[in-house]
Amino acid sequence: MSGIDVTGTLLSQLDRNLPGGILIYRDDGEQTILYANPWMIRMFGCSSFEDFMETTGGSFVPLVHPEDRCRVDKDIRDQIAGSPEKLDFVNYRIVKKDGSVQWVEEFGHRVFVPGVGAVFYVFFLDNDTKYKIYDIDSLTGLPGKTRFMQHAAMTMAMASLDPKSPPLAFLYVNIHNFNFYNLRNGSERGNQFLIKMAEVLRKHFPNSLVSRFTDDHFVVLSSLRSVEALIPSITGRIHELYDASHLDVKFGIYRVEDLHVPVESACGMAQMACDSIRELPDQHICFYSSDMNEKKILRGYIIDHFREALEKRWIQVYFQPVIRTVSGTLASVEALSRWKDPERGMISPGIYVPLLEESRQAKKLDLYVLEEICRRYRAQKDGGRVVIPTSFNLSRVDFFQGSIFDEVEDIRKRYQVPRNMLYVEVTESAFVREGEVIRKEIERFRSAGYEVWMDDFGSGYSSLNTLKDYNFDEIKIDMAFLSSSSEKSRNIIKAIIRMAKEIGIHTLVEGVETEEQVRFIRSVGCELIQGYYYGKPMTLDELKETQKKKGWVVETPDLRQYYGSLKSVDFLTDKSMAVVEYTGNHLHYLFANQEFMKSLRSAGVESLEESEDSINGATGPIGKNIRSFMESMAQSAADRTMTYTENGQYMKLEVRHLAQEGNTHLGLAFLTNITINEKENEAVSLDWVMRNIFYLYQAVGLVDPEGNAVIPLVNNSPYQTYFHRRHAGLAEMAKQYASVMVHPDDRQRFLEFCNLSNIRQRIHEDPYGTVVSCFRTLGNDHQYHWNIHSILPVQRKGKTYLLYTVRNSPLDEKSFRKPLLKLLNRLPFEK
Repeated sequence: MSGIDVTGTLLSQLDRNLPGGILIYRDDGEQTILYANPWMIRMFGCSSFEDFMETTGGSFVPLVHPEDRCRVDKDIRDQIAGSPEKLDFVNYRIVKKDGSVQWVEEFGHRVFVPGVGAVFYVFFLDNDTKYKIYDIDSLTGLPGKTRFMQHAAMTMAMASLDPKSPPLAFLYVNIHNFNFYNLRNGSERGNQFLIKMAEVLRKHFPNSLVSRFTDDHFVVLSSLRSVEALIPSITGRIHELYDASHLDVKFGIYRVEDLHVPVESACGMAQMACDSIRELPDQHICFYSSDMNEKKILRGYIIDHFREALEKRWIQVYFQPVIRTVSGTLASVEALSRWKDPERGMISPGIYVPLLEESRQAKKLDLYVLEEICRRYRAQKDGGRVVIPTSFNLSRVDFFQGSIFDEVEDIRKRYQVPRNMLYVEVTESAFVREGEVIRKEIERFRSAGYEVWMDDFGSGYSSLNTLKDYNFDEIKIDMAFLSSSSEKSRNIIKAIIRMAKEIGIHTLVEGVETEEQVRFIRSVGCELIQGYYYGKPMTLDELKETQKKKGWVVETPDLRQYYGSLKSVDFLTDKSMAVVEYTGNHLHYLFANQEFMKSLRSAGVESLEESEDSINGATGPIGKNIRSFMESMAQSAADRTMTYTENGQYMKLEVRHLAQEGNTHLGLAFLTNITINEKENEAVSLDWVMRNIFYLYQAVGLVDPEGNAVIPLVNNSPYQTYFHRRHAGLAEMAKQYASVMVHPDDRQRFLEFCNLSNIRQRIHEDPYGTVVSCFRTLGNDHQYHWNIHSILPVQRKGKTYLLYTVRNSPLDEKSFRKPLLKLLNRLPFEK
């Protein structure tokens, strides 16, 4: 048989054997039917073409269900408008001969035939045909994957023949966390959700290819413009279906640039885009880009080589330092995994960690890291080296694969690591699903003595609910808050830290990179800082080198508890507040707010360093008084209040005792200048008292050694005739005073007493920082009396003066002098 004969034979049997209905009808007012093949006739339950024509009245119009006719006609006209080459694709209900209704899909092509006019060539598929030749989803009624692939291939082939065809796009839809939805609500409710989901997609894409691939995965092929325009509406409609189950819909979009690309590849690229945002709570739409294919290859490599990476230690444990804000001590380190692959180089944990969680292998990684921590702890402890407390991460999936607490305990016990050297970090997102399981395990950890931290606080989930429902020892504030330096972001951090302090939770900010951020975090009272500013994750050897270079002191558990007493202290108080340490007669400021600095400056002290020098210096009565005051606070471990004068200002110092570690005491200091504080009445009372105190003195003068001069402040003696204003020449003045005021037998001793070099030496040696002696001095009665002469240094604006005072001595009182002389006479005389 020739080729022509074969073709003729095949064509003659085409209408009988084609798996679907064929209909040809005029595009005129009546839409007159010209031809129907046997499959089409059987589809309508008719026995012959004549029966079919009688049933339909010879017109296409009665074929369509009355409720669908207007929509179908409009859809067909809209799709073929503008080009004779365009096809139409619609689905609707038909009315069969027996009156029953059935859904069909129709592919139509409008052409102009000479001598006949405009006609439609139409291909029909009904449900029976679909089940015979294609897969169909019995739950939703949507096409399955195979059928979608074939129809999509035909659609793209037709579009490639039409230069004016609009750009196409594949939309991949994934309902994230649907498995948890089923677990919580049951499969029946899950099925109902999927049916409603299918209805939403079918309604928004009535003339496009919509398919349910598997489970909660749907795929749509439509115009790019429709996909982009309809996603917001689809998202809103799907959200209406939610029932607080934490479902999240993700959309991956592949723009079809090459209409000859295999459909399976196009679907795969849309799925890649969808999967790339799977763990990003704030991102719901992603367009495919070429680098996603490389990531897919890398994902496959990770799954295939993960076990080998553990066995061959391609995955290593790095450590990132955590620094205490007030002390600069090394509070702890966070253990982080790093995959250094011999073939792929360094693989980012941002790629392999989510993938391992998805494939339920994250627990192997987390326990591997923990064992490395414990193994190194034991080696360092046995070697007599300092060990740093370490935090480690647990994934959400760890809590659903047996008891993670028991497995952690097994490893810890094997290496004999104290629980207070291990901190458990659980990311915030873990707590929003299956909370009861995680809650019980966390309570087991805390009851056993572990600290449990919430990682990534504020990263996009229900943070406040989590704080309400769970107990934590510390929260790590997500660095995303610091990505903006706006006042709003700073206020959010302030509010979080203040809230944490009120409910008794320690705070740490991670991701800190600049000095400005460090100053801000410190000023608002956050206890701990982690970030590149102090160091990236590093090997243990690199950590040791960095620690040595920067002089970090490692916190012991006792020291952590000592500094931990600051967790409830409000650094944002309006009071003048500072954090101070007192150790062995030495005071050191750890922190001072702006109000405290204002109080210092009001008394002429310009910096914390200047204040420390004044207090800790060997000389000066103010410093000695404050040190004595602090010593009293330390010995009693109780709050204390004192008042003193500095540079003519009355200052009130209050100290609240917080904690003790060895002989070091931690406290809060509150400093008020009550001279300038209008709310205080103490200044008035103190000024009145001080003015009356002056009557106890014969003379008071302010000596300026640098200016070689003395200024009279009080003079109630015969010398006031000579000394009533500033006087220059200290040595000459001392001689004149001695000749006028001092008894002849005491004058030489007095001149030695007034020698400046002797004064400096004696002040340095004296435990109270003063020089005191008794001389017989002329009184207003022109008699000599025993007077106490005192010299003490005072500070003003960084300059040292000497305050010279003369007052009556008890030796001059008869009631005191006579008993003393009798006592002295009884003492044995030594040669």
